[in-house]
Amino acid sequence: MKKIVIAIIILTVFSLAWYILKPPPLDNKVLDSNTTINNKITKVTLSESLTITEAGIYELTGQIKDGLITVHTDGKVILVLNNVTIKNSKGPAIYVEQSEATTIELTGGSINQLTDSDSYSIYKEDVNGTIFSRNNLIITGKGTLKVNADYKNGIVSEGPLTIESGTIEIDALEDGIQSLDNIIIKDGIININSAGNGIRTVNDTHTEIGYIQIENGAFNIRATLDGIQATTYLSIKNGIFDIRTGNGSSIAWTNQTISAKALKSKKNLIIENGSFTIDSADDAIHTNSSLSIIDGAFHISSGDDGIHADDTIIINNGTIAIMKSYEGIEAASININGGSITITASDDGINVGGGSDSSSQSGRAGQNQFSTSIKYKLTLNSGMIEIDASGDGLDANGNIYINGGEIYVNSSTNDEKRELDSEYVITGGTLMTIGTNRISETTTNLSTQLTIILSTAIKSNDKIVITDSKDNELFEYTTKKQSESIVYSSPLLKLNERYKLKINDAVIKTFNISSNTTVVE
Repeated sequence: MKKIVIAIIILTVFSLAWYILKPPPLDNKVLDSNTTINNKITKVTLSESLTITEAGIYELTGQIKDGLITVHTDGKVILVLNNVTIKNSKGPAIYVEQSEATTIELTGGSINQLTDSDSYSIYKEDVNGTIFSRNNLIITGKGTLKVNADYKNGIVSEGPLTIESGTIEIDALEDGIQSLDNIIIKDGIININSAGNGIRTVNDTHTEIGYIQIENGAFNIRATLDGIQATTYLSIKNGIFDIRTGNGSSIAWTNQTISAKALKSKKNLIIENGSFTIDSADDAIHTNSSLSIIDGAFHISSGDDGIHADDTIIINNGTIAIMKSYEGIEAASININGGSITITASDDGINVGGGSDSSSQSGRAGQNQFSTSIKYKLTLNSGMIEIDASGDGLDANGNIYINGGEIYVNSSTNDEKRELDSEYVITGGTLMTIGTNRISETTTNLSTQLTIILSTAIKSNDKIVITDSKDNELFEYTTKKQSESIVYSSPLLKLNERYKLKINDAVIKTFNISSNTTVVE
């Protein structure tokens, strides 16, 4: 009996000791990428090709002088790159043949360099990127990823591609970043030098994919073709963009077979905010559908059009400076509700519907299409607009409705060009145009605000002042070119009142307003 008691005591002591000292249960590790997998981390010092066949986290360092990393698993894989250098003489540097999702995490402070070969003879024809993924691909972290694409593209994903953070530098023979699905960029620093497109989606067979969403980040893109191109819609919420396409705007765009636009979408394009510096050979901002600019700062030089939409353009706010363009802003319908807009154009400043001018003539470089289902209309509700155009200032090929804002138009004195080349209705705002003497042909009695048309010779940099009968200054403007007439409309004008036109402080004309539109010869 005594032996049994002793045995029970010993067994109890050992059981209690094991319970106290046993290792804790394994927890799951949650990474910044919001991907949760088993917490096992495999550390690898690279010296030769690595094939990963199990899900997990792989912390990689070292160098592969001639080889690659291949991922082939049904689970999720995280590749933590910590000063990794890979060069492959036969194909890509990282090839995700199969996975549920692959995350490339860039260790903070690390510099990782990936280089592919100039031919992929042992791979399927569709494998065409230094980083190539068959499935979902995520890039995150605080380190730097340098990608040299000597074959074709820098980063390619057949599934959705998400860039959460990191510094990514790409030098590509064709596209910098490409997805057959969608691209979402949440943040990061992205520098691309490509002989093809900068960032693009290529799938246009499904309407629910092919989009690009950019939430933030800094982008420096130098592309021979398009800067950022979406086969469906493009959405930009914020960010800093410096984009040059083709050879920039230095010469007029003459190639009708390729596209070298800065921001381009096949469907709707929405810009909510951001800073944009664009020097494009082709259109700076282009969509085959509708464009909405909610806010942002834009500095645009274009060898073709500054801003184009086949359907509708709506501008609610922002600072838009189009310093060089063929047509400044054009669409089938344009609605400007605010912001500060300055336009320099070799043809029309703002054009609706193309019309019969040179913007729609056959053979024009980068010639655009316009919707035939939308009534051609230009509506100006608010904001400041200043135009310096060698063609028409405002050309609607339909109706122009001016309900508010400040509009200053400097246009050509060519008899075939006009400051306002359409019937216009003015119900509010301040309008001043200079140009040819043919403006009176376009006035309409539907306007509720008084307008004066003054025939007089004006030189570039002349100071124009209009005063009332008490010599109170109502308006002042310094012209940008010589002209033959002035058109002025303002809520300050009153019927049967007397006014003066001064040029460089000298009184040129004294006149009374006698009708809705008063012509002063």
